[in-house]
Amino acid sequence: MKIEFAVKSSGGEPYMVSVIVGDGKMVAFCTCQAGAFHKLCKHIVGVLSGDESVLCFPDDAARLPDLRALVARTDFDTFARGIQQQEAKIQEEQAILKALKRELEQAACRRGMPLS
Repeated sequence: MKIEFAVKSSGGEPYMVSVIVGDGKMVAFCTCQAGAFHKLCKHIVGVLSGDESVLCFPDDAARLPDLRALVARTDFDTFARGIQQQEAKIQEEQAILKALKRELEQAACRRGMPLS
């Protein structure tokens, strides 16, 4: 069984994620740059995790529960959740870092020592 999804890209043109399931195995491909090098990309993780926000077409969301049922029978589900949790932590830390940098720049300007 082959299932395809058009997913959002930062460049505007959608990428295609293809998931092939059969004989107790699952293989996923994406047309993004990482996918071209057979790397696990955020688009594949998003689709296999059931994240509707990565989809270009809302109607495709109706096919996600069936895919999720297939994915739940594999180890991918555990790994994908771990990746998503770590990515969320990284995003939180990046936001903190950005705020600290902004505070440093403001403090330096107040002292007449602009950093840029």
